[in-house]
Amino acid sequence: MTSRVRCSCGRVYDPAKHTTCPDCGAESAVESVVVAEKIKPPATLEPANELSESGAVATGKREGGSQFAQLLKTLPWPVYAGAALLILVALAFALRPRHAMQVAATEKGEPPAPGPVHEESSPGPSATIPPYIPSGGYTIPQGIVTGGVNLSELIANAKPGGMVTIPAGLYSDSLVVDRPVHIVADSRGGQVVIQSEGRECLSVRAKGVTVQNVQFWCKGIGELPAVSVEDGADLSMDGCKIQSGSALGLSVSGNASVKALGSGFTTEKGTAVRINKQAQANFTQCSFSNSQIGLLLANAAKAELHSCAFEGLGIGNSGGAMIVAAHENTQLTGEDCQFTNNSVGINVSDGASMTLTGCTFKQNIGSTTGGVGSGVVVASNSAQVVIQKTTMVNSSPYAIDVMGGAKLRLEDSEISGSRTAGLLVGERNAPPANADVKHTQFDRNATGIGIYGGSSADVEDSEFRENNEGIVVFDQGSRLKMVKTNLVSNRDRGLYAYANAEITATDSTIQNNARGVQSGTSRKSSQRASVKLENCRFGSNRVFGAGASVQSELILANCVFDGSDKTNIYREHGAIVQTDALADAPDASASPEGSPESTAATDESLAAQAKKRKTSKRSSQQEEQRRRAEEISRAIRRFLPSQY
Repeated sequence: MTSRVRCSCGRVYDPAKHTTCPDCGAESAVESVVVAEKIKPPATLEPANELSESGAVATGKREGGSQFAQLLKTLPWPVYAGAALLILVALAFALRPRHAMQVAATEKGEPPAPGPVHEESSPGPSATIPPYIPSGGYTIPQGIVTGGVNLSELIANAKPGGMVTIPAGLYSDSLVVDRPVHIVADSRGGQVVIQSEGRECLSVRAKGVTVQNVQFWCKGIGELPAVSVEDGADLSMDGCKIQSGSALGLSVSGNASVKALGSGFTTEKGTAVRINKQAQANFTQCSFSNSQIGLLLANAAKAELHSCAFEGLGIGNSGGAMIVAAHENTQLTGEDCQFTNNSVGINVSDGASMTLTGCTFKQNIGSTTGGVGSGVVVASNSAQVVIQKTTMVNSSPYAIDVMGGAKLRLEDSEISGSRTAGLLVGERNAPPANADVKHTQFDRNATGIGIYGGSSADVEDSEFRENNEGIVVFDQGSRLKMVKTNLVSNRDRGLYAYANAEITATDSTIQNNARGVQSGTSRKSSQRASVKLENCRFGSNRVFGAGASVQSELILANCVFDGSDKTNIYREHGAIVQTDALADAPDASASPEGSPESTAATDESLAAQAKKRKTSKRSSQQEEQRRRAEEISRAIRRFLPSQY
């Protein structure tokens, strides 16, 4: 390879042959650029004798450009036109906004495929955000990234009835929907989460709005809802989740409506869902959890529940409720719903109504909002409640509490394991309440039914088994009417009335209890009561079949004792006992085993009869009755223990 130098004048020469530039005479040291022999232009492009070396290099470059120019000149004009059109089309597609392509696709009814991230609306899919992490159960999905589109722009550009598909990701936005659109999460790349702080995640102001598979997380104060449906609007939700750090999750108000399928609602510091002011709601396979109040209905609102779950509500706050339904014309219906491990109950009040069918309650503690009642289900202030084909297990303190003029219809259900009472009817210093119970079992409760405060219950074709007390009725005006009902194997009394209460029982079975039926409290005339039994069957009651305390009334008509009761009929001195054959006759009474006061009462009664016989004549039949009574009394005293 021969080294050459380029002079500042542009001449390239061999310094071995020329000590100075052949053109300008400058010293060879002026230019230091080394040109290798291999970059010399091809020999065919140089004139053999006359063209200078520098001219050869320049001529080679010009020749290449001139040949391309000559080629372009030979092309026909349609080729130029086609090339220009192709370039314009390519530029139009390259510069077109992505959201416009999505809206165009939705107009054809096809969900648009997720496209590249728009640099102006997102920092890019590789940049993660440290978002608000709710403390009530949900966590940020692992690996979630910021969303790649502007949701507000997508919805604003969507035509009525169109579909807006949201690519997977986390979006910090507050959406206002004022036209019927279908918002769908494209879950192929992961979950879609919309979070907001100090604003609603979603505000619906039109009919025909649907949302599918989107999660809403809201952080705020007061009653800022995560999602709101305003007056006259409606929202349909499918597979969505709403969680709010404020006091309200979903708010539906004023002739608005919501329909939710497979969705979840959580508001740790307040109410998960509020339906208010004639609004309507329909929930299917939805969950209400980890909130102070799960569902609140007020001011003529209406809601339907289908196969929904209520769990973990009111934890740490006894002022909450699983469900609150209040005010006239407010209506709630629920079927096949589960209520589990809640520390608050259901409160239906102020003329509202509720019907539950085929539901299950397990391990609930029944304190309710506002401190009203202590039942897992509380009906108060003229409310009306219907419970059918429902199971309530291990409730505390009461499974159902009916008070203040409220009415309950309980049918084809089972209540077991209640700590204090399966059903409590009544409230002192309030209008009387009423319960109508049919085809229902009360098993292993402290008390099956308690009726007081002048209230009443009608029980038909039901069973009370293995409770401490079957049915207890007390207070002036309190009443029980019982038909075709079994009271079996209760640890103390099957039926018990005291404090001026009344019981009427017909065609019922009273067996294997400690005391079958008791009217009044022993030796307390102020606690007298009235019990009337007709066509009832007694057997195997361990202390007595039926008994009456001082000044209490016990009337038995056509009742049958099978001979297995320890004592058929027991009465204290001064009690009023009537049977088919005798009315208040001493020989129609018997003393229960272990009752010293009954022995004394019998002695006093016999002494009074003897004194009376000294001053008047008696028939031979009456004399025979007296003699038999004395023999029975002496025989009983020999075998009675010292205490009753």
